[in-house]
Amino acid sequence: MKQMDFKSKAEYIGDYDVIVVGGGPSGTAASIAASRNGAKTLIIESTGCMGGNATSGGLPFWLGAKSQGREVVAGIYKELTDLMIAEKMTIGPGRSPSQGGKMKGMGITDDEVMFDLEGGKRAHENLAIKSGVLISYFTTAIMPKVKNKKIEGLYIHNKSGLGYVGAKVVIDCSGDADIAFDGGFETTKGDGPDKSLCPITLIWHAENVNVDELSAYLINGGDKRFRAVVEDAKTKGIWPWASDIIIMFPMMKDGVMMINGQSQINVDGTNAAEITKAMIDGRKYAAEYLEVLKRYIPGYKNAALRYVASSLGVRETRRIKAEYMLTTEDIVNGVEFDDVVALSGYHFDLGKPVKQADGSWLLVQPLHKNVNAGQSQPLQKAAKGYIEIPYRCLIPKGSVNLLVAGRCVGVEGQALGPIRVMAPCFAMGEAVGTAAAMSINENCSVQKISITALKEKLTSQGAIVKI
Repeated sequence: MKQMDFKSKAEYIGDYDVIVVGGGPSGTAASIAASRNGAKTLIIESTGCMGGNATSGGLPFWLGAKSQGREVVAGIYKELTDLMIAEKMTIGPGRSPSQGGKMKGMGITDDEVMFDLEGGKRAHENLAIKSGVLISYFTTAIMPKVKNKKIEGLYIHNKSGLGYVGAKVVIDCSGDADIAFDGGFETTKGDGPDKSLCPITLIWHAENVNVDELSAYLINGGDKRFRAVVEDAKTKGIWPWASDIIIMFPMMKDGVMMINGQSQINVDGTNAAEITKAMIDGRKYAAEYLEVLKRYIPGYKNAALRYVASSLGVRETRRIKAEYMLTTEDIVNGVEFDDVVALSGYHFDLGKPVKQADGSWLLVQPLHKNVNAGQSQPLQKAAKGYIEIPYRCLIPKGSVNLLVAGRCVGVEGQALGPIRVMAPCFAMGEAVGTAAAMSINENCSVQKISITALKEKLTSQGAIVKI
């Protein structure tokens, strides 16, 4: 393949203390934390809003901040939640917003925060701007400039053309470990001998749903995951998707439901051709899926397609090979870490596609070998009800000034499930943003900062690192 020397054409833009790549929950928190701790901070986001899957992904729905009634994630996450409550963008954790709270039977827990999608976009960027973060939308980081495991800056592209920005510390919140991978740091992808990936989902919303009718069905014993409906649809040949459940949640506007369905299997979120096809198929599937709901689900008779997300919900792609790899065993056994900087209250949930005898695919929920029982059992919550995330998981092996937060951190296999959701992503982001500023202030690598000082700083900011 013919190589092009684009670097010589890049215009020098400027130098920053910290550059964050990716404006999802982890990137939002990382940029805010870095800036508040005195670092001149730039955040690069490829879309036109911050919030990631919560906004451009159509999933304004946070999980993982509580465990057994206890807060395990606070800090910037809680600040943003409280801000949206004050601005009436959400009515807070654990409350179903549809029709002023009339939506019953959905099993909404105190760990779930649903909010207005457009309001969420404004809230994320307003808090970042107020904190002194410089935002660059519609901008892609093309390639890092690396010397001796140290990232000197990033080549970027946007409507202004090719550019170069220098950085003292870079934080990869791309979700796919793009900067780590392109910078030559070791990554891994997939799980098990076949290196299978979790399915992706294109989120969509339905409107004109009769929530009174749906609520009555659920209150009177209807399954909120509609398993019998799926089974019947399969027998009639109108259910081609791998999932055996239907997941839906009420949105802020009356009669609007968010649908998390039609999982697409064998899609690599780092392959441009595959995700292009997945977007095209996803829009087609949304229309087909709606017809199934209208036929089977109470309250959906007059429902219409309101919105399809502008980006895919990707659960798993690359993860860094970190200074420490968090394992399923660590979580199951409740291992405690001296360098814990973030917590998660979420559970194991990464179903993997398994081909059935008839040639169809089914998502199978994770199992774990129980040594004492001598057999495999379903993975549930962590031993302590929450998960500790060590700082070393957020450092690519051998890194001098690159940190990572979000679903591309150093975890093995099913350990990704409990830490990939949005609340712990905020917590990881706040940790690395704070650490980045500390490394600059202390004039040392990201590996050499004082963990004790980092934990004390996070605690003083309202973050939770110990229960």
